[in-house]
Amino acid sequence: MKPSSVKVTAVNQTDLYNQYSSSDLNTFRAFCIDLVKNARAPNQTMLFKMQKMSKDQLLFSTNNFIMKGHGYGV
Repeated sequence: MKPSSVKVTAVNQTDLYNQYSSSDLNTFRAFCIDLVKNARAPNQTMLFKMQKMSKDQLLFSTNNFIMKGHGYGV
């Protein structure tokens, strides 16, 4: 995989943790949904489930999505 073909980067993962600590649930949910939508291969099932997740679940799921996209089996 070429680095230029990856839309979700490690910088996005850092931004994820910064948003988690500084924003409320609705803002964080919108950030996570936007991050997954803009990925090279968005997960439609995950996007649907994110509408009802808590802030901790959003962090865990989005982090796993990023890690899986980089080839780390989670």
